[in-house]
Amino acid sequence: MRTMFLCALILWSVSVIPAGAHIAVNDEFDVPRCYVAGPVIFPLDNDFPYPDPSVINIEITENPRYSTIECMKFWDSDWDWVCYPHITDYSYAGPDYFKYRTYDGSSYSNIAQVRMNIVPYNPCGSDASFTVEPGSKLSVYNPGWLGCPDVGQTIKIHDFSHPSHGVLNRCDTDGGCFNYVPDPGFTGWDSFTVWEWYDSGEYDYCPGNVIRASIYVGYGVPEFPSMVPPAIIIPGFLGLVLYLRIKQ
Repeated sequence: MRTMFLCALILWSVSVIPAGAHIAVNDEFDVPRCYVAGPVIFPLDNDFPYPDPSVINIEITENPRYSTIECMKFWDSDWDWVCYPHITDYSYAGPDYFKYRTYDGSSYSNIAQVRMNIVPYNPCGSDASFTVEPGSKLSVYNPGWLGCPDVGQTIKIHDFSHPSHGVLNRCDTDGGCFNYVPDPGFTGWDSFTVWEWYDSGEYDYCPGNVIRASIYVGYGVPEFPSMVPPAIIIPGFLGLVLYLRIKQ
């Protein structure tokens, strides 16, 4: 399949690209969302010909939106090129892309697109719910709700939001330990969010997920979330009115 595609591409390029010019081909890579991103991207591995010692430069014709790209010759090769994505928006995960063309000293190749799938390095953390009695203190500890780092990793809390109806204090420096105390007289639902980072070692710190801790302040767990009873009662009431009118 790859051979047929390359043959068709070569035939198409005869009338578009000068004879002997490098042919750039679209490609796609997964990129961890880390301070020092990796793995590196080899954009020419899918091009034709490969290897191509005639390439002396990679020109970025369109930059990605959520990262910067640095391209250079591979450290132990005279012909292979690598590109290093450096993530600039740590809150983003999803598709990004850049476009490039090669130069051999006399002519440029066509322009190809490299799609990058920016993914959290270790997206283990998930939302969680807790219960505390009015006037009492709730201590929320990691592990259990923040995530599941690999062996040898540590979690650091990069940022967190404060609840609307209580006081939140950290009970350690780096990990996910928080003390929550509800405001006097408050009962109901409160919440705060945490943005976790993993110390990956290889790629430095890698942002994880923004996760939410929902806290019910009261005695026991509520039978329904706050918006469920109206959603059930109102249609039931309207149905009763309609039934009584039909009976009349």
